[in-house]
Amino acid sequence: QQQLEQALKDAELKALQSQVNPHFLFNTLNAISRLAMFEGASTTEKLVGALARLMRYSLYQVKDTVTLAEEIAAVRDYLFIQETRFWERIQSEVSVEEDILEAKMPCMILQPLVENAIIHGLEPQEKGGSIVIRGRRVKEQVSIEIIDDGVGIPPEIQKSIFDLQVRRSGKGQVSGLGIVNVYRRMQHYFGSSCALDVTSKPGKGTCVHLTFPYSRE
Repeated sequence: QQQLEQALKDAELKALQSQVNPHFLFNTLNAISRLAMFEGASTTEKLVGALARLMRYSLYQVKDTVTLAEEIAAVRDYLFIQETRFWERIQSEVSVEEDILEAKMPCMILQPLVENAIIHGLEPQEKGGSIVIRGRRVKEQVSIEIIDDGVGIPPEIQKSIFDLQVRRSGKGQVSGLGIVNVYRRMQHYFGSSCALDVTSKPGKGTCVHLTFPYSRE
């Protein structure tokens, strides 16, 4: 009897999950985007389009690696969404040299770092702030910097970012965990030939510097 009840609960849960599947969600977002276009709401059209692309990228990216160009495209969509959300409070600049855009790397590496900078660095400031993303080639390495002028990271948290302790911010979100996860994934793919450094000054901002080997294969 208990097994039957559990089977029914599992079937009910699967049925509920299947009611709103990703295909339905993407199709709906595309429909909203087209409707916004017909109504002349260009900003809404761009916003919905950016959200749909970002969700598709994060949910359906099954390849082991992507190009830096694909990562930057996802970051641009994410930044557009956040800039629209915060109006004039957040500004961004993306400057990446063209000769590294075909470099291979794991998927969803840059977006979590940018999200971390906005949530923990810029959002707590009433005035907001800016975030700059720079990419260049240094010999045989790709160098990516994510720089914000936000609240900065307290020294005690900065020292413990790469240990196994989970620390929570005032809003209940895990501070630094996104950085740790990114670093672990990069190490899994590149081994010891990659690096992730964090420098920060309270009240001045934070710079996350990521380096990894340049490869197009």
